[in-house]
Amino acid sequence: MPKTTSNLRVVMRRPIDCSPEMLNNFGRVVLANGEVPIANLKRGIPRSDMLFYCIKDDQVVGVSAVRYQNRVFHKHLFEKAGVPEMYNPHSLEWCWLSVLPEFQRGGVLRAIHLAREDYMADRPCHGITRADNEKVDDDKKFGFEYIGKPFKAETSDNFIRLGVSNHDPVFDPNKKLRYC
Repeated sequence: MPKTTSNLRVVMRRPIDCSPEMLNNFGRVVLANGEVPIANLKRGIPRSDMLFYCIKDDQVVGVSAVRYQNRVFHKHLFEKAGVPEMYNPHSLEWCWLSVLPEFQRGGVLRAIHLAREDYMADRPCHGITRADNEKVDDDKKFGFEYIGKPFKAETSDNFIRLGVSNHDPVFDPNKKLRYC
């Protein structure tokens, strides 16, 4: 079900249900912010569980995704942040949150976060961002908590930080939470 915030509309689609034009629009918005190599997008989009498109006046102005994690790499991220006990193998990765520069500070981030919250419910998710990225400091308002310490990953020259939502302080595989 699409979510609406003012004149914004968020549409959710699985990658397999997207037209080539929709997939190109997704990549265009992510690449407009210069944060992600195109090879990572091409490899990662098919692993997505859900793509989020924020639309204003029939134009895609913001996007994001939740995708199935690369468990070895993501476990490594929790270790680098100094919180290996929080790693949850059922967590989805929240990634590629991107808003076209001319639409930043216009409610797009909030609209995407609200749609993600509705979709994810109580499922655990995590994501990384540059430690100096002030544009996503509002994540705490939307249920994300930054954990551990900022660190440098082998894939980046920047310090990054790890954020989680619906993660226990110590993952317990015997705890019967709803993870699907």
